[in-house]
Amino acid sequence: LIFNMAATTTVQLFSGKAIDMSDIAAPGEFLDGEKIMKYKMAASCVSKALQTVCEFAENNENSLLHELCSLGDDTMRIELAKIFNKGQVEKGIAYPTCVFTKNIVENYSPGPERTERLQIGDIMNITMGAHVDGYIIMGGTSIAIGTTTDREINVLQAVREAAQVCFSHLHPGKKSTEIAKAIAEAASARGCQPVAEIKCRNMKRFINSGRKEIHIRPNEAIPDFEIEDSEVYDVNIILSTDSGLPVVSELPISVFQRDVTQSFQLRMKAARAVFSEILKNHPTMPFALRQLGPKSRLGITECVSRDLVVPFPTKIEKNLDARVACFRFTVLVRAGKTSVLSEFSPTPHSNISEPVLQNYSWD
Repeated sequence: LIFNMAATTTVQLFSGKAIDMSDIAAPGEFLDGEKIMKYKMAASCVSKALQTVCEFAENNENSLLHELCSLGDDTMRIELAKIFNKGQVEKGIAYPTCVFTKNIVENYSPGPERTERLQIGDIMNITMGAHVDGYIIMGGTSIAIGTTTDREINVLQAVREAAQVCFSHLHPGKKSTEIAKAIAEAASARGCQPVAEIKCRNMKRFINSGRKEIHIRPNEAIPDFEIEDSEVYDVNIILSTDSGLPVVSELPISVFQRDVTQSFQLRMKAARAVFSEILKNHPTMPFALRQLGPKSRLGITECVSRDLVVPFPTKIEKNLDARVACFRFTVLVRAGKTSVLSEFSPTPHSNISEPVLQNYSWD
């Protein structure tokens, strides 16, 4: 976890507002109409950005991945600027746009120094997040680029079916291990594997990763817990056509997050400049190194070595022929009903059916 509860967790935001991060383990809060509205506003920004990037990729099949990442971030900023535009509410990117293909599993948000492009036959995976007043929406999808084989179509359908299964199991009293087993069974039915170490996390205001983590790949060593009323979850489903056992890649780390519990007097001028930028624009949320400017790689190194910033390594499947697909959304669990807070992008292929993630009532 990012947060160490033995240390102070009061964070000063750019607006001057101080927030207390110490409720990471507190029960889910009551969400009234105003708070739900802020979730929906953030969801609208994420949905627009997802749609914009997907449409651009479909019409520009040789796009550079870093250009798609920048397009996603820019679109979220444009949409966020339209709401609460008098500065009375904190808002911003809660997770930088990540675009990854082939055997890359997660946390890839390359900068302009990288030259990877989309190719015909790829599955393009995209994830991102935005927040309004600290109420975070995460979203993600996968689409086929040009002509694809049955294998790509199969994993695209499998990840959507697994997302549907996970959604239908998210209600108070359900065990996390039961949800993981259901996801694995849905994946296995199409010959796919849930990717290990991928988690569906509960979220709080300004906290994108709570203490409750549903590991989508069953693991008896992981403690079990029950889903509770009034919890918000970032549902992150990633499936692979291969083993689903990723390793850390040699790609340069591109996503980071400040550890709000740590402090240190940095020595290097470049590091102080980078950390000042982080405090100003990314005080609590993950960010991509490309968002800090072209000379930030040198400065971030000392920030990481002094534990001020936590790196999110890029994970890959060892098999270069593996194909990965993702589907990500945000839900609110309530007694009697589970509601989708986020919105969704268009169907990725004519042979794929989207999951029906409407508000789900249970007995």
